[in-house]
Amino acid sequence: MLYALCGESFAGKTTILNAVLQRDPLLGRMITYTTRSPRSDEVDHVDYHFVDVHDFEAAIHAGKLVCSICHRRQWYATSLDDLHACKSRDTLAVLRPDKIEELRQFTPTSIIGIYIVRPGLVQSTTEDDRICVTHQHLCTYQVTNISGKLDLAVTQVLNIVHTRKEVSNDVIRYYLP
Repeated sequence: MLYALCGESFAGKTTILNAVLQRDPLLGRMITYTTRSPRSDEVDHVDYHFVDVHDFEAAIHAGKLVCSICHRRQWYATSLDDLHACKSRDTLAVLRPDKIEELRQFTPTSIIGIYIVRPGLVQSTTEDDRICVTHQHLCTYQVTNISGKLDLAVTQVLNIVHTRKEVSNDVIRYYLP
């Protein structure tokens, strides 16, 4: 099963993903392909698969990469092989919610969207963030990532993964008591 962490920029998606994987090392991580250069703290084949534009385009044309998007003038896509591997291992990924339905066309694996909300986050005006907000209804769950309470958001994501609750079109929201 693939669990897609979705949300606006700076909502904490990657931070939550890394913390979830530390707490449950049996979960897999889907690593996205990108044409951008690695940041100083990023490792090739761990954070992303960093490829040049020529290799990226060749993989798209060969059908090896699917659901490509252009984000901040760089390309990102999902490996079809990695998507198929989700059939045998629960996997987490950071994805835009509008890509969930498109990814379903390429795999029989269930894809569960988890929308990460960060209270107090200044509303972004980027096109990608507008797309995320507009398509958040495609996510089955919503988790609130409160500043200073990362462990709570991580626990909520782990609870979703471990219970494997699938709810048709309803969104389940987790709030602090």
